[in-house]
Parts: sequence; structure tokens; C-alpha cells
Amino acid sequence: QERIDLLNDLGFTWTIRSRDSLGESWNQRLEELKQYKDRYGNCLVPSRFMENPELGIWVGTQRTQYRLYQQAKQTGERILYSTAMNEDRIEQLEELGFVWALRSGTDMKWRRQINDLASFRAHHGHSSVPSNYKGNPKLGEWASETREAYMMRNNGAITPLDDEKVAELDQLEFSWIEPTQEEADAINNEVTIVTTDEGSTLGNMVFEVSHHTDHTDHDQISVSVTGMADAATTASLIQEAITHAEI
Repeated sequence: QERIDLLNDLGFTWTIRSRDSLGESWNQRLEELKQYKDRYGNCLVPSRFMENPELGIWVGTQRTQYRLYQQAKQTGERILYSTAMNEDRIEQLEELGFVWALRSGTDMKWRRQINDLASFRAHHGHSSVPSNYKGNPKLGEWASETREAYMMRNNGAITPLDDEKVAELDQLEFSWIEPTQEEADAINNEVTIVTTDEGSTLGNMVFEVSHHTDHTDHDQISVSVTGMADAATTASLIQEAITHAEI
């Protein structure tokens, strides 16, 4: 998987396409990026964006292609052979406010959590993250800490939670009140298998587990799988989902 991720970052093409089809694909992703910005207010698509995995990969590829383009310009190398990036594409991306270099430190940690919250909202239809959220434990901890910082802020204490961050959370309809235990259990009944992405856990495979009784009074188990994995991994994860649901 590490090698696959490395090739994706370099913009490796897994299928052979014509030059026209590559251009059409790029324009399609650009439109999807515009839709992402309209929805979330920025172009910081997570590399493992649950709602549109291909867009997450594409955004990372643009940053890599941009670096190669700049290097080729500096060294005098023939750009055509170095990268698919060009001035027209750079201009279109920059008009959207595309960020070429992701910053490290506190600001980027905040940005990753905001993106995780946006993914949570897209998946669940709300932003009421429980502190014990099993789909992304780090997001649950962050939500709890953010609520605590908000209470301290309202009581006059100085916290990292400034007006801009509060406004950004309000825009995502973040719930400043911790969900009830019943609400948290309902959310956690949808088990999300998480993967690590540069320090941020993002769910990329979702199991919805339910059970009912058939006409013979025997318990029936229904497992709906969203995502991709090999047969052995899928079987293992399904068993984990069923065990978690205590069926």
C-alpha cells in the first residue's frame, strides 16, 4: 500500500488513456474541487476523502506535479517530459485558492481536524461528534477538547479557540453540546474502519450492521460494506464489525 500511495503521489497513471481523455479527466476533477470549495469553503481536500477518494488523490497529485513543474523551469529541463502541469492549470487552481504547500504545526493540525469533521458531517448528515466516536477516536477527543475550550472561552479564559475558528465550526454546524449516550451509541453503531494519514485518522471503509428475526424466529445478520479490500481483509473487518455490534 505504501508503494501504491507513493506512485499515486507522483501522478502515476494506472490505465492508458488518450491525451484528450486525460484533459477531460483533469477538468472533471477541477469541477469536483469547485464543488468541494462551495461546500466546505476551502480546497484542502483530505488525501483519503471518504466521499470522493479519487479527488483526494488528484489534489495530492497536483501538488507533486506543481513541484516537478517548478523544478523543470529552474533547471531548464523539458517540462513536457517532467510533468502534466502547465501555467493554465496553475492559474485555474490558484483562482480557487488552491494551497500548493501544506504547512506543518498547529494550524495544519486544526485543518486536518476540520477536514475530518467535514467528512463526518458528509457521512452522518450532522456534526454532533461524540467524544467516544469509534469511527475516528482522535476526532472524538478533539471534539471533546474543543467543547471544553469553548466553555472556558465563554467564561473569559484565553484559549486557542479564536473567533475565526468558532465561525468555521459554526459554519459546519458543529454541536457545542456533547451528544447523549443514546445518541452516541446510535452513531457508533455504524462502525468505521480507520486508517492513518499523516497523523490524521480517516474512515475509508464503512460497515453498517443490522439484525432482524426472520419468519422462523432465527436471528439474521445484514452487513452492508462500502469500500475496497482484499477478500481476507474484508472477511476480518466484517467479523470485527459484527463483534462490535454485539450481535
